[in-house]
Amino acid sequence: MTAYLDTSVLVHAILGTDRRAHDWFAATSAQEPLVSSQLLRLEVTRVLRRENLDAADAAEPYLRRIALVSIDDATLAAAAAIPEHLKTLDSIHLATLLRTDPTATLVTHDNLLATVAAAHGVTTFDPLA
Repeated sequence: MTAYLDTSVLVHAILGTDRRAHDWFAATSAQEPLVSSQLLRLEVTRVLRRENLDAADAAEPYLRRIALVSIDDATLAAAAAIPEHLKTLDSIHLATLLRTDPTATLVTHDNLLATVAAAHGVTTFDPLA
């Protein structure tokens, strides 16, 4: 089964702020496909720069293991069409998942994103819970 990875979990894995995120990533990326939006690279880079860390050195070993899906106009339109309240970047993640593989499990530590995704029939998992 495919896992769609949200930024909230990957940041914890990269920064080492929660060992469960790192352990989940290490175990899962070797066993099942991981996918996310290209947005993941941008969000992770911004967080690492905020933390004064070299984005390439810290993130690339993780990002190489994830298939990153391009954001196109149809994905942006799908994100805009989500009726529930959801932050802009999270709506792009959810739209990307729904357009690429609606059977994928959304791996997120974001409660609002998980709730909205579940309302759209998406299975969610929080490895930090």
